[in-house]
Amino acid sequence: MALEASRKRAYRHLLYWALLEMRALGNPRHWDGASRPVLRAWVLAEWLHNLAEFSALDFAGFDEEQFWKKLAALDKEHPGLGLTAYQERFEQRLAKLKKS
Repeated sequence: MALEASRKRAYRHLLYWALLEMRALGNPRHWDGASRPVLRAWVLAEWLHNLAEFSALDFAGFDEEQFWKKLAALDKEHPGLGLTAYQERFEQRLAKLKKS
């Protein structure tokens, strides 16, 4: 099943937004007692690495249900990292793209 163009754009935006957060870890001020930010970056990388690959393949074979189930499982395993904000951000962006 092919994804509609607005969903593809929203997933690519989600990937970009999350990677920007991980880039911020390069700032030395994050490394003093950085266990929480480092854990969050690792969890995000664990979740998003396949999205990056599927994006490069124009989402051929991408399973949205499994993608979001993985996020829910990671959120349950690592509560308090604010992972649900990513799904909310995706849904907001998708709604905006569908309107335009």
